[in-house]
Amino acid sequence: MNTQNNINEQAQQSVILKAVVDGDIIPIDDVEDAIFSERMIGDGYGIIPKSSIIYSPVEGMISEVAVTKHAYYIELDSGYKILIHIGENTVLLNGEGFSTQVEKGDHITVGEQLGKVDLDFLKEKGYDVTISVIFLFDKSLSLEVDVHPQTDATAMDTIACQVTYQKAEPLN
Repeated sequence: MNTQNNINEQAQQSVILKAVVDGDIIPIDDVEDAIFSERMIGDGYGIIPKSSIIYSPVEGMISEVAVTKHAYYIELDSGYKILIHIGENTVLLNGEGFSTQVEKGDHITVGEQLGKVDLDFLKEKGYDVTISVIFLFDKSLSLEVDVHPQTDATAMDTIACQVTYQKAEPLN
């Protein structure tokens, strides 16, 4: 119990996130997009892709697929969400260069294919192709992310990071 903040802390939970694509895992601080690198919406890791198929790092439900197919929101059984965001400013492509195999409401398992991205097309158009995998913030969530930076990560084999989280609820 933390009396300073007058909260009753519940048990910690942990989620291991594997690489969503083959590539180089980088700390979120090294992602060019400030929304992610400055942890405005959550914390996680970046991966510079070397392959085009994007996989789910967790089991859960697809709570949203961007109309432009560049982003996936996955809700865990715990109710928390993970965002997989492909590239920087790729929303401007209006879906060109992306395909998806899932839709809102689908239940997915670890390692299930979410979609595909044409990396060469994005690069030709001048876009940063870095994929951000973000555990989204909840206002009452204490979050710790341990990223495992490395080159030549293998999708769904290499552990990219471990997220430990704890929800704190106000005392009545």
